[in-house]
Amino acid sequence: MFESLRPFLETLKAQEPTSFPFAEYLPLFDSGDLTRIKVAPPAYAHPQFDFNLRMLFDQPRELSLRPHDANSVARARTILKQESRLDDTQADAMVDALTSEVSLIQGPPGTGKSYTGIEILRVLIANNIRPILLIAFTNHALDNIIVRVLEKKITDKIVRLGSRSADETVAELSLDKILMNVNKTRKDRAQGRAYGEMKRAEEAMKEFMDEIVGEKSRPVQFDMHLSTHYPLHHGELNSPPFWIREVFDESEDPAFEHPNKQTQPKSLIDFWRQGGDLAFITYTAQGAASGRSSTPAAGRGGRRGRNRGAAQDTSTNGANAAPTMDRATWTDARERFFEEICGSRAIPPAPTTNRSINQLLQDPNMWSMSKAERDRLNAHLNKGMLEGSQQEQLEEFERLKERHREANVEWKEIQDKTKLEVLANAVIIGCTTNGAAKLTELLKSVAPRVLLVEEAGQVLEAHILASLVPSIQHMILIGDPLQLRPTIENYQLSADNPGIGQIYQFDRSLMERLASSGLRMSRLDVQRRMRPEISELIRCTLYPSLIDNDAVIGRPSIRGMAKDVFFLDHRHAEGGAGEESVSKINTFEVNMIKDLVLHLLRQGTYTETGDIVVLCAYLGQLVKIRKALADEVMTVIDERDAEQLVDHRDDEDVAGIFEGTVQQVKISSRVLLRTVDNFQGEEGRVVILSLVRNSGGNPAGSKGIGFLKVS
Repeated sequence: MFESLRPFLETLKAQEPTSFPFAEYLPLFDSGDLTRIKVAPPAYAHPQFDFNLRMLFDQPRELSLRPHDANSVARARTILKQESRLDDTQADAMVDALTSEVSLIQGPPGTGKSYTGIEILRVLIANNIRPILLIAFTNHALDNIIVRVLEKKITDKIVRLGSRSADETVAELSLDKILMNVNKTRKDRAQGRAYGEMKRAEEAMKEFMDEIVGEKSRPVQFDMHLSTHYPLHHGELNSPPFWIREVFDESEDPAFEHPNKQTQPKSLIDFWRQGGDLAFITYTAQGAASGRSSTPAAGRGGRRGRNRGAAQDTSTNGANAAPTMDRATWTDARERFFEEICGSRAIPPAPTTNRSINQLLQDPNMWSMSKAERDRLNAHLNKGMLEGSQQEQLEEFERLKERHREANVEWKEIQDKTKLEVLANAVIIGCTTNGAAKLTELLKSVAPRVLLVEEAGQVLEAHILASLVPSIQHMILIGDPLQLRPTIENYQLSADNPGIGQIYQFDRSLMERLASSGLRMSRLDVQRRMRPEISELIRCTLYPSLIDNDAVIGRPSIRGMAKDVFFLDHRHAEGGAGEESVSKINTFEVNMIKDLVLHLLRQGTYTETGDIVVLCAYLGQLVKIRKALADEVMTVIDERDAEQLVDHRDDEDVAGIFEGTVQQVKISSRVLLRTVDNFQGEEGRVVILSLVRNSGGNPAGSKGIGFLKVS
């Protein structure tokens, strides 16, 4: 959970409050009144600057707008209303956005928020105002607006930051994808060298830490410590009996396979630690079935070219195959080895003593120690060596750390320079608010001039502040504070909490705060989505000035239904776990929706994907409805809803959702299933809403029904 917050906290911590752009408007003033503040034009719009607006007309028409000239502004406003493809409120919003360095545009449902944002981008890009930082709260919203920019052919010089795009076209515009397609250059090779050096430094650091934590040491360090503090032991260690030297010399051959050998001994010290000599004299062959074994006496004659006549089997593994032998052959070969080296066929006995560390320090004959004694002495010597070289270790650690830091800095600098070159050619840089916070330093280098925020009413104020790099001269917030607020996890900090929440109001967006403080906010008032019977529901509550466009008047009635807008009131109680459970469900509504969907499909009119949309107030209800429809229709689950269910895989009803967002079923009709939050801004011909919550009794009773409030 912290990782999603860290980029914003680090960005805000690193920036002085006085260094934010638009300091005249953003602080929380004691008076809380911004009505008297006159918003200036964007800083890039000098007194003689003018916007060319001809691209807003379907028919050829020249029109310019000088933000500092009141007459020019008024004339442009009038002509746009009369002749452009914008409606009156969209024309007002366009002019206000181009003449104000901080612009707020409110768009009730269906009034064309995204359309207006696209047209603003068209004007800015046509007048060479770039680069533009386009941010949205979700990947879905960001992808939607980028797709529309591409469809309108406004520009294709778009770079999308982040890799979580669900749209294939937009995914090709991701910074990572573009970098992968860049031709290999010297700079790429330099980046590869820097990355290689960084990895080598990491390996060196790992080896160093293994030595300390694992009490392992390099043979050279061990040898120096032993010669300094225990010279007699050092002398004995480096003067082993002749037969041990012979076995060790043979063991240095990479092809040599010593019995019970774990790793190739790199030095005589390693050979002593591993007990290579002890393994040689105690190993007993188990016959041919036991696998391969090799000794100096039974091998290829060793480095001195001896061939001691042991039975060999070279029928497998080629010339380098180790011999396979039974116990008698092995024993005979080893005895002949000792006869040649020591003059006797007797095999020296393996030491079995188990003396204390004090006794071992008094006896320098290290080759006469048992394996247990060697382990004990080795651990003691290592501990003393490490303790004695603590300062040296600290210095070595700091040296390796600095080596890694320098390599890492060089690698990142080369990487960022490549990214910067790609972004420098972009007209639009798109990212989510989280992505903008993570790449603040990179964005500072790109120096965007405009910040446009889609669905700004849903974005936390901290997210927008973290995106406000010093180069921003023009900020446009498009959204609707009367719809969904930003989401926070702690209700105590919510504006709805009458206690401490009223002090902090963390879920109050910057757009809502500025608008409620009196900063001018343009509003789009012509809706083209809802039939009048539906728009009336919000006109009499939230949007009294909302106007129905002619396109929504006179639409045909829903086939198979007596009414085009219908509310079903019932007394069937909800089910599920606790108050905050994702599994909140209402079985009665599940069954009703299933039958209603099948009834509508039988009308033969609503057969295209998206004609019928089922919205659920809870994820648990969405899963139940999908399961109910699974044998009848093809259901499509939005990826955002699927992601939110990742933490609930234990639910047997949820498990099938991760096999794919689309499941093949009997009928080809597709019904879209969405949660209410994730359908914002989308449309459907028939929308069925399951509110889920129901106390099962008298609604005027004392039992609450979750998020609903009694008015």
